[in-house]
Amino acid sequence: VIGVGLGAYLACRDWQSGKPSGMRAALFINGTEVGALAVQTMVDRLRTGKAFPPEAYAPTSMVDPGNWTTSGLTCS
Repeated sequence: VIGVGLGAYLACRDWQSGKPSGMRAALFINGTEVGALAVQTMVDRLRTGKAFPPEAYAPTSMVDPGNWTTSGLTCS
């Protein structure tokens, strides 16, 4: 089994255990950055009347057993 997917907050549980796992990588989407982007678009709308963008993207990164601890990911 080789797993790559969304949900680094779940994949890190396997990596944190130190046991062999098929999970090789996961997409980390930082909730703080998602919230900050949402707040900034609302502030821009309220202060300047700027229209909400049709799409907005928060930064994402791939994490794996070797880099998840330094990525900012909090394993819960």
